[in-house]
Amino acid sequence: MTLNSYDTEEIANLYEVYRSISPVAKELGCGTSTVTRHLRMAGIVVSRGRPKEYHIDAIVRAIAQGGTVAGASELLGCSESTIRRRITSEPGMSIKTVHQIVVRDLKEIH
Repeated sequence: MTLNSYDTEEIANLYEVYRSISPVAKELGCGTSTVTRHLRMAGIVVSRGRPKEYHIDAIVRAIAQGGTVAGASELLGCSESTIRRRITSEPGMSIKTVHQIVVRDLKEIH
């Protein structure tokens, strides 16, 4: 796809969820430079380096894509323990709860 084929608003929304360029690029199947250009066009300041915290929505989405905590950690570029720690730091959340959310969302899609 070309730069114009990607929706800048969609890229900005995904970046807000993931807080990292690599997972956005992987989800869209494009390069990180494409994502960076779109974010700059949208006036978004791109941070350098890894985010210190992952938003729970990004983790749920990554588990849905990766199928497991290990798959999610690979997509997000962090360790499995970071994923588990972030999930359990959220009130009322557990690995089981996240998997239930993923299964529920998949059922709603089908």
